[in-house]
Amino acid sequence: MDWAALTRKVNDYCAAGQFIADPDASAARSAFKRNLAASWFRHDPAAALAWFGSNCDDRQPGWDSYGNPRVASHASVIIDWLQTDLQGAAQWLATWQSDTISVPEVLAAINKWQQNNENPSATPDVRDAIGKLLREKNNR
Repeated sequence: MDWAALTRKVNDYCAAGQFIADPDASAARSAFKRNLAASWFRHDPAAALAWFGSNCDDRQPGWDSYGNPRVASHASVIIDWLQTDLQGAAQWLATWQSDTISVPEVLAAINKWQQNNENPSATPDVRDAIGKLLREKNNR
């Protein structure tokens, strides 16, 4: 799949105001971009995060209490990958470095999301993996 071409189309579509009539168009745009990034993440995490990180101006629904909107946006995409491919995601995240966002802050937001007792999709395996990654990143 040509992810770069697809992301250009998504950006053009969202920018043109042709989005689904929704009382909260910002949330709809965010979800649309987030879902694309989550799918792309499985093929090229660095490119998906670079694109999403530069296109995540909108707040992510359900992530308002997690601080910095950019951190929350990154965390919201990464959590999808952790839930579907824990081993692959954890392996990539262990080496992830960024000049544009604090990796420990993103991991802390994911950890906070996992700790939320009302979160029906939090799993012990993901919680343990994130806790380990967070400890390792903070000890560097």
